[in-house]
Amino acid sequence: MRRAAAFVGAVVLGWLCWDTGADPVRLAHGLPWILDFVRRMVPPDLRVLPAALVGALKTVEIALLGTAVAAILALPLGFLSARNIAAAALFYPARAILNFFRSVDTLVYALVFVAAVGLGPFPGVLA
Repeated sequence: MRRAAAFVGAVVLGWLCWDTGADPVRLAHGLPWILDFVRRMVPPDLRVLPAALVGALKTVEIALLGTAVAAILALPLGFLSARNIAAAALFYPARAILNFFRSVDTLVYALVFVAAVGLGPFPGVLA
């Protein structure tokens, strides 16, 4: 039984490699470039650490501000979309708004906001 499972696994793996165009020979030819890339990463250049820390801090700031803005907007929408609190005239539009926001991917929002306000951290906060 194990041999049959191994054979089926090998056939499936071979078919996947053929169907996706995976080529072990091309990978073997690219191995020197991969090794050169890894060699240049080790040991790391610590001179870039201050710039990396500034970028990491900016990322945390964007996440915190985006979360705060989302919480401020979500609180009233949450109450309005509760059937036992809001009237039907408010409940259904609030639910429609929430469904719209959930159905559109975050990357689409990011593209729209980058087009609207330009590159930088601000479109990330808005998205």
